[in-house]
Amino acid sequence: MGNPNNEAICYLITKSESGGAQAHVSELLNGLHSDYRLSLGTGQSGFLTEIAEQLGVETTLLPNLVRHMSLSAEVRAYLEINNYLRRSAPTLVHAHSSKAGMLGRFAATRRGIKSVFTAHGWAFAQGVPLHRKMVGIITERFAARFTEKIITVSGADATLARRYRIASDEKLITIHNGIPDSPYRALPDASDHVRIIMVARFSEQKDQATLLHAMTQLKGDYSLMLVGTGPRTEQARKLITNLKLNTKVDILGDRKDIPELLAASHIFVLSSNWEGLPISILEAMRAGLPVIATEVGGVNELVKHQVNGYLTSPQDATTLAEYTQRLIDNPRLRVKQGSAGRTRFELNFTVDKMLNRTEQLYQGILKN
Repeated sequence: MGNPNNEAICYLITKSESGGAQAHVSELLNGLHSDYRLSLGTGQSGFLTEIAEQLGVETTLLPNLVRHMSLSAEVRAYLEINNYLRRSAPTLVHAHSSKAGMLGRFAATRRGIKSVFTAHGWAFAQGVPLHRKMVGIITERFAARFTEKIITVSGADATLARRYRIASDEKLITIHNGIPDSPYRALPDASDHVRIIMVARFSEQKDQATLLHAMTQLKGDYSLMLVGTGPRTEQARKLITNLKLNTKVDILGDRKDIPELLAASHIFVLSSNWEGLPISILEAMRAGLPVIATEVGGVNELVKHQVNGYLTSPQDATTLAEYTQRLIDNPRLRVKQGSAGRTRFELNFTVDKMLNRTEQLYQGILKN
């Protein structure tokens, strides 16, 4: 679409670690950096800052922008963001993640800068502990007053925002996540040894423990790769030992070769307690893998039950094991479902679709 007025867009996000929100921002940076003057403000260096620097996008670290909550840290982070916006003087702020989203919108309003916020799954989603859910509802209702538009990455998140009266319908817009294509394709029936993979941060949200309990119920020649890091990594290691799964499960940590790992796998699983619209599932669909995932957030907008995979309830290890066993036992079914997922990706979830809709939104806001 282009940028005839040379507008400057500042992206704000709390953490720079490898994750769904960060991957989303990286696609925006990569797709729009030649048309806009982009900058990135984040609380730490890591995956996202490395990509920004490779693209020549100006990056500023905001060391007080951290995930944990305390009044003094909030004040310091707000002042950092305010000073950053004063120096960079963008025409639009696009904030991501709860902390940067809240403080970034306040600071943008104070400086008379228009803002957009993308919710990568709400803090009051299904499965989030009640006390966190109540805090999330109150803060998001308040912060919604200070932004022009709120992007939800799934229709389910838009419905949730309306249910809790976060913002008016006019402020809400759904733009599904999209990712670029990759040459790496899985061959779901290529081996008698079935490789199962889950790519996710080790956290309460992602719940690798349920998958590990499901693994104890499986039969046949299979193995599981868990890709990622996080606060529950050691807890997962202990559970693997306790369940006597050491010969079946490998924890690979953070990896930069996710497309290659997916291409070498046969089944993808995501056992989350809550979600927005998981990019990890999109990556699996792109590779042509069948997907088994919990029906939370916008997951059912990606996975159609018995078409390109199976949907289960959170923390239901028995049903998860049943569907996984079904795919272990049936190579042709793996191919059929993987092919259906690949088609759904091509039709609905490419990065070009996401970029076009996002840029249309930017231009509409900047013209008003």
